[in-house]
Amino acid sequence: MYLPKHVFIQIDTQRLLKDFVSNEIPTCEQLREYAIIYDQGSMSLGNAIRNFDVLVDSDQDVAFTILPLELFSNHKLSFTKFKIGKNNGGIIAPDFIDLPKPQISFSLGIEKVLDNGEADFTLYGLLEYQVKEDIIQIPLSIDPVLRANQGRG
Repeated sequence: MYLPKHVFIQIDTQRLLKDFVSNEIPTCEQLREYAIIYDQGSMSLGNAIRNFDVLVDSDQDVAFTILPLELFSNHKLSFTKFKIGKNNGGIIAPDFIDLPKPQISFSLGIEKVLDNGEADFTLYGLLEYQVKEDIIQIPLSIDPVLRANQGRG
């Protein structure tokens, strides 16, 4: 069994809220401009992963954690579900995870990975913030790709 992998997704919520009005939902493509993805090694070094690929191996757990860029803010980020989109059959993992309640971190078990395995997936989340007495919720979707780790890290 491979060591677990931890992936951190950091969202610049201040800039996101400044650029989008409360009734506008950013698309995956738009959200990429406000998101940074890290793995456990690059987070400690401060280097963001340049693309949204997550390299995985067979029998490996991948934990995802979402957090705002400014940790001391009044914005709350959480995941609500995970869904595999297009999969070339080379990565065997759950197709769908509906989290019972919004949470900042969850784990995905990768059962098997074949050479050139690739699966598009979407992480669904929620950004919550308060304006006076009202709690505003903005649904988010982030679309990284799971790829077979073929000696690339």
